Amino acid sequence: MNLITFLSDFGLNDGYVSSVKGVILSINPRAQIIDTSHSIQAFRIEQGAYVLTSYYNNFPPKTVHLAVVDPGVGSQRRMLIIKTSQYYFVGPDNGLFTYIMQREAYQAYQINVQRLKQQRIVSQISLTFQARDIFSPVAALLSKGTQLTVLAEPVSQPPMMLTDRTNFDQKVILARVILIDHFGNIITTCSQFQLSGMGGGKIRSIKIKDSVLSGVHQTYSDVPSGSLLALWNSSGFLEIAVNQGSAEDMLGGLNGTESIAIYLE
Repeated sequence: MNLITFLSDFGLNDGYVSSVKGVILSINPRAQIIDTSHSIQAFRIEQGAYVLTSYYNNFPPKTVHLAVVDPGVGSQRRMLIIKTSQYYFVGPDNGLFTYIMQREAYQAYQINVQRLKQQRIVSQISLTFQARDIFSPVAALLSKGTQLTVLAEPVSQPPMMLTDRTNFDQKVILARVILIDHFGNIITTCSQFQLSGMGGGKIRSIKIKDSVLSGVHQTYSDVPSGSLLALWNSSGFLEIAVNQGSAEDMLGGLNGTESIAIYLE
């Protein structure tokens, strides 16, 4: 397929993204690299996991999804290839693939760095830039059709999953903010997947800061322009928005620890 997507928290000011892409193209000059986002908030694994989930299945089968949000770079955390029926995912074992693994049947493999060295796939490895020195060569080789068994071996322990810091009970869900998008829409940690897992309860109201919203709408235009609303977004996560406006501007002062109370019928 030769198609690789690339997500990171690297930003675009320091040459890190270009270094990774340069290694990929040195190994597979035919690779088509799609930059999905390099603006993930630094070290916010959960944010990277959400953004990855929002786009991965829009790509053709056999696409390699390279994702690196890695505050534990150089530590003993594993380096993974996750294989689903359609895609490969390459990145650190720190919960970044949680939402993929919750939705897809998968097989997990640990990248065998010693084997890569022996086969001269990699040489010198910087402990602070394994995205360049390990993840990018592996993604490039997968995109060329290299067999998984050359690069990795099945894991003995399941991959790490993000701790679910969304608190559920029978009547109230306490969620948090994952990210605020370009439009000022507030994406929460509450998903339809999670709600269905607890019996599919219907949402009666939502309290965020001093605002209380009734129910969940289907589209932004269900409310008048400038009005606050809640809806399930295209990735299946609960979103707080303003029709033709910014929920961030209207509510102000939001962060990843902000508690959002969701009341069920």
